[in-house]
Amino acid sequence: MSAKTRLSSFIQHPYLIAGFMIAGLSACGSSSDGVGYVQFYNASSNAPAIYLTMDKDNDDDFNSKTHSAVSYGKAGGSYEYDTDNYDIDLSWDDGDSELEEIYESSLIITDDDTQLVVIAGNIASPEVLYFDIEYIDDDNDDDEDLFNLRIINMHSFSGGVDIYLSKSNETFNEAVLFSSVTYSEISANVKYDQDDYIIYLTAAGSMDVLYQSEEIAYIYPSQYLMIIRENNGPSDSPFTLDQITKSSGATEYPDADASAEFRLYNGLIEHELLPEYHGVSDVHVNGIDDDPEVQNLHSGEFSESMQRDFGDYSLDLTIPETNEVIIQNHLLTLNAGDDKTVFFYIREEDVSDDDDEEEIEITLNSLVVDNSNRESLYDHQVTIINLIDDFSKVDVYFVESNETIDSTDNDKHVPYIAPQSITLLNNTYSVYVIGEENSTDMILVRSELMLDEDTHDMFLIIEEDVNSSTGYKMIFTDQKD
Repeated sequence: MSAKTRLSSFIQHPYLIAGFMIAGLSACGSSSDGVGYVQFYNASSNAPAIYLTMDKDNDDDFNSKTHSAVSYGKAGGSYEYDTDNYDIDLSWDDGDSELEEIYESSLIITDDDTQLVVIAGNIASPEVLYFDIEYIDDDNDDDEDLFNLRIINMHSFSGGVDIYLSKSNETFNEAVLFSSVTYSEISANVKYDQDDYIIYLTAAGSMDVLYQSEEIAYIYPSQYLMIIRENNGPSDSPFTLDQITKSSGATEYPDADASAEFRLYNGLIEHELLPEYHGVSDVHVNGIDDDPEVQNLHSGEFSESMQRDFGDYSLDLTIPETNEVIIQNHLLTLNAGDDKTVFFYIREEDVSDDDDEEEIEITLNSLVVDNSNRESLYDHQVTIINLIDDFSKVDVYFVESNETIDSTDNDKHVPYIAPQSITLLNNTYSVYVIGEENSTDMILVRSELMLDEDTHDMFLIIEEDVNSSTGYKMIFTDQKD
């Protein structure tokens, strides 16, 4: 396998450990002789989606296989291969016709076992780790009510962590020490009765809980694998936990006691049917009182982020000074570790009166959107919020210098109040918002966007603007303040 650019600073740490297969893999049963598995997990927090390719350079009859890209905190599927020696590489899509290779090595597939490949660290100079996870057959009467558990620590927490488990109806006082693991270490396998459990993490040697999972159901005689990694959300805990499954993906268990975070965007424009509103509002959380949580939030502005315990909240908007209510009891649900933005907006609707004459009514609404916590170095997510209701949808094009609207592949159809996300490589783009009027494509607004290694994931907000020549504008802003 060849690479357009070869990086030489990668570190390979093989771990040959007798253990158990990934959660749910035992459902496959023991394979026939000569078959094993490979799975890939992305633990590099600033990595783009990474592809795993399996090949045999010395075997012309073997067809190279590139598996689906895996984003940070996710795992690919568990793929079956004949037992043999393979060449593997890890790469990402840099927008050219070939994938950009960042790592290559060899890998031995052994009978029944799973080779877990993990990329970690800074993607500009990552390390790649291997875990040989042995299949164990628990198909007997003594083990049919038990499950197997292993945990890998992919968090470089100083001194390592202690892992405790308790039944779901118990507290940390009843928890037992499961294992102590340092960075890149996998625990020994332990068998437990099938039940619901809570996992706790502390600093090595400490009894102060730094992380507590929600209840996790272990109800099959399977072999479960959990991975500790860095928390990138609003929680005060340094940790989050992923459960790897045989299918593509991973289930994240954030700290159950984590607070949540949200901020507000005032997209309410002045309107003749709302004469008392002059582009400024106060925001109250869980009831209107004399001290709004956000004061004087102007149209087109974000509030600062606010932290709350997980739960259900009401949002009310009032007119400053008069305290007249314009939005009341809009629901905001926050789960542990959530990071959200609430967009307030006005919607016009054509209605008929008793004489069948057309009139306009307005409603004041809210749209709740999850913020991205990605930290990718080479690409960035742009979430498009369309707040203009003059069109059922608009088309948004991100055009590079050597492209036109017709030739670019970077485009999104964005319905009204239906957020759409696109992932873009670092580059400079001309951004066009196109609406269709009487079968004619109209440029509603155009702007420039530059993405580089210091860029964060962004919102692109499209809304009305009476001061614009076209009546519309677009705003780019980071998804996290």
